Amino acid sequence: MLFGLRCYRRIDALQYERRSAESSNDKQKTQCKGSLDCYTSYEEEVINFNSFEKVSVITPSYNCRSTLLSVIESVREQGTVVLEHIIVDDGSNDGTYELIDELRESRNYKHIKVVRQVNSGEASAVNHGFELSRGEFVLIVNADDPLLRDCIYKLLSVLSCSPDVVVAYPDWKMIGEDGETLRKIYTLDFKIQSLIGDLVCVVGPAGLIRRSAVKGKFLRDQKYTYLGDYEMWMRLSLQGGFTRVPEILATWRKTNGNATSRGRGKDISQEYFRLNRDFFNRSDLLPEVKKLERRALAHTYYYAGIQKLFCPELAGRRQVIRSWIMWPVAFSKNRSIKRSKLISIAVIFYPVPLLIARILYFFNVPLPEIAKDALLSQKADIVSLKHN
Repeated sequence: MLFGLRCYRRIDALQYERRSAESSNDKQKTQCKGSLDCYTSYEEEVINFNSFEKVSVITPSYNCRSTLLSVIESVREQGTVVLEHIIVDDGSNDGTYELIDELRESRNYKHIKVVRQVNSGEASAVNHGFELSRGEFVLIVNADDPLLRDCIYKLLSVLSCSPDVVVAYPDWKMIGEDGETLRKIYTLDFKIQSLIGDLVCVVGPAGLIRRSAVKGKFLRDQKYTYLGDYEMWMRLSLQGGFTRVPEILATWRKTNGNATSRGRGKDISQEYFRLNRDFFNRSDLLPEVKKLERRALAHTYYYAGIQKLFCPELAGRRQVIRSWIMWPVAFSKNRSIKRSKLISIAVIFYPVPLLIARILYFFNVPLPEIAKDALLSQKADIVSLKHN
């Protein structure tokens, strides 16, 4: 981890040297200090990061014509580190395929490959793209989440310096349907206890994956509708470390169609328990991972239980209380400790907190995101009443 961060600190300087030397042909030596003695000249760096193509970008797309073009442009602007951009059209009926096919006639988009399939879901589309990919590294970029400048270059620089690291991931920003910035998300540094024990998915959009860490022919397990990406990160964490690149380099667009936006209620509650059971039944878990089982189950009860806010018929109250009993410190090491405790109280005393939230919303009092989602998911009439 420390070595990965050391390598990251030299990225900005390396980029400055690269751009300066392109105009002056000045060959300066740069040095990467760490557990590996990797000394390379500036000229070698330029070859490594500009001449060969190492990254396969996979974009699953379903009826995303309106946002796909911005994603395609953001990938193209990453430079020659991109070997190919594989777009899997998952049965779109909005002209997505025709748009891509027309773009591919231009010389600037020869790196794009497009494939169509019958609508089978995001996990199937990702796996289809992975089967066709050839890159040493793989990056999944959703069809409505454009990358920011130098995203792939900086992630690849870290992985190239740290052979034991299998995933590099950046900070990111949440954007609205029109591309406006809603929030800036500063992710946590990777700890396997957080990822597996606390169910905190530290990797957001633009997690760059070392291909050799993928055991098998697929990236996503298709039996998970809402937690497929999280299950993938859990599985990859068994193969090596993750490194955070502390810079906002990616975006995630919040829409009603996102799986995480739709994933509220009974279905995702059941999926949390299925994921916990399947993961800890694996035969290849190391002892230090296996000992996280009780901690993970406590958090599973918590995350399944709070779905009561979106689906009142769930037995969320009992599940949240059981979570506290199983792991009394389950929330104390999470930086969202106050929010977690408040959410637990909201579930236990449901529906009183929801009624309070409705009143506060009516009077324009700012609410936490989860409270607003709960109101909308239950089609609270206060939302329409407010605008009448």
